[in-house]
Amino acid sequence: MVTKCFPEHDRQFIAFETGLQKIIGDLDRSHPAGWIVDLRGNVGGNMWPMLAGIGPVLGEGDDLGEFFTLDSHSTWKYRDGVAADANNVITLSDGASMWLTIGVDADRTGKKYLDGLGPDEEIVLGNQILADDRDPVLLGALRWLNAAAGR
Repeated sequence: MVTKCFPEHDRQFIAFETGLQKIIGDLDRSHPAGWIVDLRGNVGGNMWPMLAGIGPVLGEGDDLGEFFTLDSHSTWKYRDGVAADANNVITLSDGASMWLTIGVDADRTGKKYLDGLGPDEEIVLGNQILADDRDPVLLGALRWLNAAAGR
């Protein structure tokens, strides 16, 4: 489960991504056939610790997704536990800096999502979290993974 991430300083940023990477490392020891990344309750925040946190599931690469503007684009990268891109750094009048994403999201194939990214399969009442054996989202994800694996 990937929760929202609104870090106030670098220690929280690092703690968030390291915590997710530890969970993934612990789960990976059982050699799973697939991964379910639960984003329910994730209302956003700083995407970089979230992306770095699930980086081991996505795999290392230089083109995990993209931001497009009218005249340029930058790609999302994950290497050695760190996620990054070429976001614009705006220097404010008081000398502070602000990282500002300006553009449209796209996936690793270059497909742009002008109106956001929807689920492959929508599940009614999907935001309600129940016990694993009664959770319609978890059960739907397991059905999807099993179908993809030909089971």
